[in-house]
Amino acid sequence: MGNGNTSNREPYARYGLPTDKEIISRLRADIADPQESVKSEEYYYSGKPRFDEFWWWYIDGRKLDVIDSEGKQVPVEDNDQRFILVTFYNNNVLSASLLGKLPEWIKRILTPLIKHKPKLSVEVHLPGIDIKREYIFNKGENTFFSTDDIDIQLGSNYLRTVDGDIRHVQAEIEVPENDIKIFLDLDSREIGLPPHRENTGYYVFGHNANKVLSWKQFQPYSKVTGHYIHQGKRYEVTGEGYGDHASGNELFAWNLWHWYSFMVGDQNNGEDPIYFLGGLNIAKDGSFVKTLIFGTSNKVIGTDPKRWEIKPISEYYDPEFHRWRIKEQELRYIDEENHLHLFKVVDAETMRVDPVLVMTAVSDNNPSWYNKLIEKIANKTWNTFGAYLKYKPEVEYYEFDSEGKEINHLKGTGVNENFYPGTKHFPIDKPPYTNTKEA
Repeated sequence: MGNGNTSNREPYARYGLPTDKEIISRLRADIADPQESVKSEEYYYSGKPRFDEFWWWYIDGRKLDVIDSEGKQVPVEDNDQRFILVTFYNNNVLSASLLGKLPEWIKRILTPLIKHKPKLSVEVHLPGIDIKREYIFNKGENTFFSTDDIDIQLGSNYLRTVDGDIRHVQAEIEVPENDIKIFLDLDSREIGLPPHRENTGYYVFGHNANKVLSWKQFQPYSKVTGHYIHQGKRYEVTGEGYGDHASGNELFAWNLWHWYSFMVGDQNNGEDPIYFLGGLNIAKDGSFVKTLIFGTSNKVIGTDPKRWEIKPISEYYDPEFHRWRIKEQELRYIDEENHLHLFKVVDAETMRVDPVLVMTAVSDNNPSWYNKLIEKIANKTWNTFGAYLKYKPEVEYYEFDSEGKEINHLKGTGVNENFYPGTKHFPIDKPPYTNTKEA
C-alpha cells in the first residue's frame, strides 16, 4: 500500500516537473474562495473535488520478448503486437471530460453531488492473451494517491517509485477473470532521456484558461523487465517502455493530437540507438503546441520545439473513416550546431482505428450488449466523437552536418498515435494541418 510519506522527497519537483498540488491550484484559479484552490491531497482525494478534473498515471511495456518457464522464447510473428498497457485514474476520464463541458454554474451545483471513482485500465496482448479490462474502485477500498510522488494503490494493484526516483518505477497488476498477475519494472536511468515537460508543463486549449491539461513524461523511454503468471505458469518479459502522468480537465482527444515514440539503431550492430518522443496538439482555434525530447543513451540531442518541424509528405482521405490520414511524414530538427536530424516516418501498417468513444468506453468487463451499443453509437457518430488511430511505422533517421553531408543513418520502428476529433472546428474536407498557428 502507498505509504504517503513523500514530503521529504518530492521527486517531481526534483526534475522540474509541476507537482499535482500546483496543478490543482492552477485548475481552480477561477474559484472565488482562494483557500479552496490550495487544499491538500487529503481533500482532493476525499471525494469532494470538482468532477470535471481527472488525473492519470500511464505505463506500458511494448515489443516484449516472452520466455516461458522452461527458458524458451515464445515464438511470434511480430513482437510489435506484444504489449501491456496500464493506466491508473483518480476519476473516470471520459465522464469527467464530457461533464466538464457543462456551464460553470451547473458544475458548481453538481460538484458536491458527484463523487470521483478511481479506475484501473489494463490492456494485455501477449501469446494466448488478448484482453482489455477496467475496474472501478470506491474510496476506502485500499486506494491511495500521492500528489508529489508516483505512489498509487488501487486494491491489490500498485504503481510506485523505487527509492523515490521517478526514473525507476514498479507496478503489480492483477486480472482475476483471466487468472493473470503481472509485475513490471520500468527503468530509464541508463537511457539518456530524463523526465520531461514542455515549458511550464501546462497545455491551455484554445486560449481558454479554464481548459487545462498538465502532461509530463516521467519516463520518455525505458527498459522493461518483469514477469506475468497466467493460469499457474510464469513467463519472463523484456522490452521497451514509457510512462507519463497527466492532470487536468480537458482531454487531448477533444483536440487534434499526434504522438510519436521511436527507437532507431541496433546495439547488436555496434550502433548507438537514438530514442525519440514527441507530441503535437492543435486546439480548436487553430493554435498548436509541440513537445519533444530525443537523444542517445548518454546525451540529450534536442528539446526545443521551435527547432522541430513536422512535415506531412503524403496524405490521403479515407472515406470509410471520414478522416485525413498521413501516409508518410518527415520530422525535422535543426540543433544548435546547425545539424539537421531527419526522421522519416512511414505509415507502414495501421494497428488500430477506433472511434474515440470505443477506445475510452469499451471494456471486456462490460456486458456484451453494452459494448455493442457503444460501438453502434460510436460508428454512427464519428463526426461527434472523433477517431483514434494507432500506427506501427518504419522509421529511418539521418543526421546531416552544417554543410549538408550525411554523418549518420539509422533504422528502426516506433509507435505513432493520432486522436482526430470530429467537430466543426476540424472539417473533414481539409487536411488537419491547415490554418494553424503556434500558440
